[in-house]
Amino acid sequence: LTPKMLKLYCDKFGLADISLGERVRRALAHIEICISFDAQAPISSDVAKKPMAKNVILRPYQNFIK
Repeated sequence: LTPKMLKLYCDKFGLADISLGERVRRALAHIEICISFDAQAPISSDVAKKPMAKNVILRPYQNFIK
């Protein structure tokens, strides 16, 4: 979890007013949920063509990039 990703996450979900520790905890929990549900979640065709390991690693960060 890089500082840039954390900032994007906090901006997207309006978490700027809570402590840094809580922001990190929530962002990491969100990423874990994305990874655990990855196998059941629909994925775009370009991501589907990549090896599963890459998919599991990249999927949580796609929300930050959009």
